[in-house]
Amino acid sequence: MIENYPKAYSEVLSVLSYIPEQAEMLPKNLLEMFKEKCDKNYTFDIKVDENGEILNYDSLLTETRAILINLYSDFWASSEEKQTKFEEEEKQKWTNLRNPDLFNKPKEEIYENINTKLPVEYKESLWKKFVDFFKRIFNRGNA
Repeated sequence: MIENYPKAYSEVLSVLSYIPEQAEMLPKNLLEMFKEKCDKNYTFDIKVDENGEILNYDSLLTETRAILINLYSDFWASSEEKQTKFEEEEKQKWTNLRNPDLFNKPKEEIYENINTKLPVEYKESLWKKFVDFFKRIFNRGNA
């Protein structure tokens, strides 16, 4: 997919030509990088409606879409949109981490499974340690 990036940079430049206000918000070195690394022989015919919406969005390369999404989230989104996106990503991350089956079961079943599956650590009682101590002392004297 690395070979698609020069084509993707060409497509990004085509899209940016239709949205000059947003293109001005991008760092100059980023735009220069797109121009340097784009495939100069690749032409992408972008179709835009009267409202500026891209009509052939589905024909964009996956890499182009990823670049545009990153440009939006990094440079064009408002702080409220960035915060909402961050909260959604955090919620999704925690949703993926938890085991949904565990939260849908009744508590009794969860505790039953926990109690039967956890290993039990054996600890010697204080009384047993006391008795063993005196057995060792008296056994040394007999030997």
